[in-house]
Amino acid sequence: MALQRWGSHWAELTPERAHPGVVLWMWVTFYLDHDRLPRRRVLIRFDYPTLSGPGSRGWLLIERGTPRFARNTRAARSIWWSW
Repeated sequence: MALQRWGSHWAELTPERAHPGVVLWMWVTFYLDHDRLPRRRVLIRFDYPTLSGPGSRGWLLIERGTPRFARNTRAARSIWWSW
């Protein structure tokens, strides 16, 4: 936990310094208020217009108030259908 707090404080995960998907994953993992998420299944697609290729899209699956993040379409499909 101490290492997580240190990393959260000192990591500069901004789009200029890190992939937008990593920034989104950090936000979902550490800062998103899970109590405010819907309980029904929701799949949200994020497009990163400054990138091209397979890393230009991310997916966030929310089900029963629990978010899961995927960085590509194949991973999003496996998350979506595995539940």
